[in-house]
Amino acid sequence: MPLFTVPLFALNQMPGLVPKVFLYPLLTIFVLGAILAIFFSRHPDATPPVEPDTADEEDESDGRSPARPFFFVHYDRVVPAVIATLFYLLALWRLDYPHKQVFDEVHHVRTAMEFVQGANPHEWTHPHLSKLLQAGSLALAREYFDPSDNAWSPDQVMTSRAAMAWRLPSVLFGSLALLGVYALARALFKNRPVATIAMLLLAMDGVFFVQSRIAMTNIFTVCFITWAAWAAWRWTEEQKARHIFATGAFLGLALATRWSSLYAFVLLVVFILADGISRWKKTEYSAGFFFARAALFIPAFVLVPVIIYALSYIPYVLQGDGNLAQKLLSWNYNSNGWEKVLSMQGDMYRYHSELKADHGYDSPAWSWPLMLRPVWYFYEQSGAQGAEKVRGIWCIGNAFIWWAILPTMAIGTWLAVRFRRGNLALLCLLGLGQWFCWLAKARGLNFMHYLFEAIPFVCISLAYFMVTLWAGNGEKNTHKNRHLYGDVPAENREQWRTVVLSYLTATVLWFVFYYPMLTAYQIPGRYSQMHFWLERIWI
Repeated sequence: MPLFTVPLFALNQMPGLVPKVFLYPLLTIFVLGAILAIFFSRHPDATPPVEPDTADEEDESDGRSPARPFFFVHYDRVVPAVIATLFYLLALWRLDYPHKQVFDEVHHVRTAMEFVQGANPHEWTHPHLSKLLQAGSLALAREYFDPSDNAWSPDQVMTSRAAMAWRLPSVLFGSLALLGVYALARALFKNRPVATIAMLLLAMDGVFFVQSRIAMTNIFTVCFITWAAWAAWRWTEEQKARHIFATGAFLGLALATRWSSLYAFVLLVVFILADGISRWKKTEYSAGFFFARAALFIPAFVLVPVIIYALSYIPYVLQGDGNLAQKLLSWNYNSNGWEKVLSMQGDMYRYHSELKADHGYDSPAWSWPLMLRPVWYFYEQSGAQGAEKVRGIWCIGNAFIWWAILPTMAIGTWLAVRFRRGNLALLCLLGLGQWFCWLAKARGLNFMHYLFEAIPFVCISLAYFMVTLWAGNGEKNTHKNRHLYGDVPAENREQWRTVVLSYLTATVLWFVFYYPMLTAYQIPGRYSQMHFWLERIWI
């Protein structure tokens, strides 16, 4: 479809849109795409310098390397830990507000309390792992409320401690997801600045920040998928069994949280199988190699995820009267047994495949990278006319990250195919692939934040490109494996460094500017209007 026809097509798909709202997204896409295309058309083999682990550097110099500062030696531990801790503390501030359930919390928090009390779960349309984590947090905080139909209300005000408790697991797993992004980026590109910038970019994304402060399922899935990608890449590098089983375990945890992680599951399995077929070919299709890999892949990608998924339903199976053996070993004990669990999977499939519903923030999958319909999770207005004060929780992505999805993934795919770069291939497979899956098979009701599961891989790609542009000088990569990564181009680097600094500054300023809108911080109504760049479609 030609680019100029997108606005006309959109008018038929999303009533209420006008062509001018496409100006900012398409202009950003064009400018960033042009910058990357110009640079990599001149220097297609440019990559950042390779920085091996400190231990590897010492091995190369027979342990006689000069003494280095503590910060440098322990960079890969200290820096990501500091960033994750600062993110955790920032997300924790005012986490209890509002003291009531917002958006999908009305389903998940209620179900979490039902698990605490041993009652039949209200929400069954997603697997239960995230709700069990929220239930554990509520139980540890000793916070209780009545989730029964006669007492519960979606608008009831809870204690500050309860609101903090049900949202705390999301903050924790958001921080763990950041660590996963650092680990993955470091493993992919062997470059500390790439890993650090990727971590910071994700931390400054609005959707990531909001999802890390609300009791929903998405942040848990993102965390598990990111770590699964790390384990999968480590498998392709080292071919150690623990990495392939870790991949299966993380994917099993993701599936036990949201079925949408099945997209990442399939894509990662395809990536690993492609790597396996390539290695099998080098053995001249050895039968021994084939059966050795099958002996690893089948339990790792079938048995391990199934066991983890089944374990997430044990709290449901244990409900009601009876002893432990009766509940766990009976097919249909108390009508909550394994037969019910199995039938529930069919109910879930029918619910998502047949869902037809209207919602003010419903948006088609093609529109998500343009960020046309971000979702308000909470909105509150007070004050006299002309002096209004507003609070809101707006699940909106950082414009300089989301509007960079298409050019970043396009250039990354081109480089991955042309130069057979497995690291970029993995990022684009999970970045574009998950979006394509939603394009091919979406529910009847969809929200923009469903693309959130692809954002960590976009941030890593962006960080890679920014560091590559920054390193555009005559320095050579002198590491022993430089032929695998290419050399840095010799040229005047100032213009590219200006681009990088401008982009990173814009990303930081966006987060600071929108922070009140992400956290329900009270601001003047007139000031809030300055945030609606795409006018009323964002309201």
